[in-house]
Amino acid sequence: MKCPCGSGQKYKKCCQPYHRGKKAESAERLMRTRYSAFAANEPDYLIRTTDCESEIFQEDQKVWREELRDFVSKTKFEKLEILEREEGETEAVIRFKAYYNGGIHNERSLFRKKEERWYYTGAISVSFP
Repeated sequence: MKCPCGSGQKYKKCCQPYHRGKKAESAERLMRTRYSAFAANEPDYLIRTTDCESEIFQEDQKVWREELRDFVSKTKFEKLEILEREEGETEAVIRFKAYYNGGIHNERSLFRKKEERWYYTGAISVSFP
């Protein structure tokens, strides 16, 4: 299967190693692997790579995992486009469009690096054109 992140590579050579524990080298790589995790139904990766200090982090990971699985089961992920990236040493902002179920999710996301790992902190802005 081709990797959902849009690299053109096979999933098992591209994003799957990250879903199995490999550390994302950059915020953009984390963004791409998280999109693939949605498409490949890898909720544990999404939970592991969410900043535990962010507003979206849920303490009850069992409930969170089920919510993610429910969302993924109803969603057909079609394409990811990275539109802008501003990466610093410990913080990054990435604007992307995710195409799914015939719709578009347009988001500016904040990522933070802690203890040599990148984490998704949350959306700065979201629109559904």
